[in-house]
Amino acid sequence: MVLVERVVSRLRQFFLPTAAAGMLLGASPAPAVSPPTEPPGERWVHHYLNDDGQAPDGQDDADDDTAAFQRALQDGPGIVRAPRGTFYVSEVSVPSGVTLAGEGPATILRPRGAKPVISQRGLDGWQIRDLTFVGTASGDWHERTDAGESAVAVFDCREFTLADIAARDFNGAAIQLEKTMISLERRYPTSRSHLHRITADRNYIGVRFDRRAEYVNASHLSCSFNVVGCAIHAGNVQIAASGFNNNVDGVLIEDKENGSHGCITGCILNHNDRYALHCKNVAHGMAVDGCAFFYGGIKLQNCVGVNLSSGMISCAIDAKDNALANRIAGNYVIGSPPDQQFEFAPQTVVEGNFDRQGPWPLNREAQRAK
Repeated sequence: MVLVERVVSRLRQFFLPTAAAGMLLGASPAPAVSPPTEPPGERWVHHYLNDDGQAPDGQDDADDDTAAFQRALQDGPGIVRAPRGTFYVSEVSVPSGVTLAGEGPATILRPRGAKPVISQRGLDGWQIRDLTFVGTASGDWHERTDAGESAVAVFDCREFTLADIAARDFNGAAIQLEKTMISLERRYPTSRSHLHRITADRNYIGVRFDRRAEYVNASHLSCSFNVVGCAIHAGNVQIAASGFNNNVDGVLIEDKENGSHGCITGCILNHNDRYALHCKNVAHGMAVDGCAFFYGGIKLQNCVGVNLSSGMISCAIDAKDNALANRIAGNYVIGSPPDQQFEFAPQTVVEGNFDRQGPWPLNREAQRAK
């Protein structure tokens, strides 16, 4: 008998799965365990109800799905998924620790009236991604106005991420950022908010870094057919590998509180109607490095410390209205007067630029040599 029990034990351990061995030997089978259908904290907005008792289905234009979205978002940390369809929501807030994720172009959020679709105020540590926003503006995009309508409005927030978002037809800024700088009270390190792969078309402003919108890592912004592709009113702005094309003005830099002293690197500003780059009242400098300017124009107006370097310039430059020094250096310049007009204040440093023939004739050192 002892020998038989030992053989059975060895069979259980080495040759048969636990449940099968138990059945062969007369033991009760182990209870079945169903695999989880969703990760902990992950849910869908259509599992929640609006105030009228209906779930969002993305089909009925008459529905206002704000309540269902907000209930899903408030239901603890995790990922809230919005399915395919068109949903009308206004001033929804994404709490700390929550990600709102759609299915890219298939998930469309639209506002009710001139309100932000998503309004983030005083919230840290959240994410919004893979969504398409469509505003209420219609007609010629050149006629867009600043009516305060935004896809996403962020105020007094830190450590957030906006990624893979498309926004079009807003009478305002598609992405509006304000007061995102480091907070000594909250003790967040700098540069831990992110803005990546944003497409903004046919808005008044594509992306606006407004008052104290600082320490945001922004890359792969694509802003086209806006009145202003990107407006910068803040210091410590970091923008890289982006395109601001086919707008009225590509990039406007105009100081507000703690303005400018940031960097724009490796961007293309092409086929803008008026200005590729307009710097106005910049008081603390701005580094614009490795950028390509085609058509439109570059205007420096009452600025100091603007440094355009190591890029490609194929447009006119108006830098005559500056009492203090700016610098245009090391660029490849396509075109010369009378094809294009170049005007510089006496304090402007113009050096090391070149064209296809060699040193650019309008470099200040070349002029002094004459």
